[in-house]
Amino acid sequence: MKRTGICFLLIIFVILFSGCSILGKQLLDKKNQALQQVEEIKELIDEEEFDSAFEKCKPIINSRYISENEWNEIVVKFQDQSRFEEGLYILNSLLLRNKQDDSTLNNLSWAYHMINENESANLFADKALAILPNSPYELSNKANALKGLGKLDEAIQYYDLAIKITPDFSQAIWGKAMAYNDMEDYAKSLEFFLKYREIMPDDEESTRYYITACYLELNQPMDAIREYENFYSQEPTDTSLLYSIAYVHYNQEDYIKALEYYDKILSVDPEDVWALFNEVDCYARLDRMDEAIQTLKKAIELDPEIIYEIYYLDEAEKIRNYKDFKTIFE
Repeated sequence: MKRTGICFLLIIFVILFSGCSILGKQLLDKKNQALQQVEEIKELIDEEEFDSAFEKCKPIINSRYISENEWNEIVVKFQDQSRFEEGLYILNSLLLRNKQDDSTLNNLSWAYHMINENESANLFADKALAILPNSPYELSNKANALKGLGKLDEAIQYYDLAIKITPDFSQAIWGKAMAYNDMEDYAKSLEFFLKYREIMPDDEESTRYYITACYLELNQPMDAIREYENFYSQEPTDTSLLYSIAYVHYNQEDYIKALEYYDKILSVDPEDVWALFNEVDCYARLDRMDEAIQTLKKAIELDPEIIYEIYYLDEAEKIRNYKDFKTIFE
């Protein structure tokens, strides 16, 4: 009787253990399959196959095997590629699962801000801050929403709170620079754009326009030119930088210097018709009319339609009335 009882218990134990092992293996397989799908979605986003990635998200959006953190990583990848609608779809689905996940709330604030829905951005920023009141990410998102609503002074206060917690917090420093730019306080804006560039040297290209624009607004054209020259030394085939330098010299009425940079553009691209056209303008302003007409002929050979642009120049009448202008049509 005793031996029979022991055997019976062993049989029950084996059945239960085997059943649990099978169930555990099934759960593990489903988890691994879900994680594999997550990786496939991330790879598709990296390959800029956004529609395919989004279609893979839809049927598994409510999978219990994919955590909020894993979904938020996917959202961030979509957002980094400016695919905010896809991110919002995922985030609002996550919100139905858990209304107290600070990452979801924070990402919702950011996504709504990026599509200029700043009332919603502000609402979700407040919800995120209620959970993590001392997070520089949440504070910056609150500031972003306020900036989007035009409440610039209040936005700067929140950026300052984020910077107080993390002095080199790049998002807050960038946001503060942009807020001062919107306030037309270009000295302060320049200060924070320069600070951002210092702590984020790999993102230097983002600051180029703003730093040079601030220098020009502050009537410091030579500082702007110095910046453009530095950029050009790094990218000697980028003629847009040469155009920017030429434009600054032109606005300073230094037409000889402007011509020098239009020549540099033409040395990179001899068929750049707009560089030739701008040279026509400079030559005319310098009363070097023979060179203006010869350059205009070159431009027309490349693009006959450019002749109609002459009428938009301040020197148009001088050019048309010059004795050799009619030779263009011969």
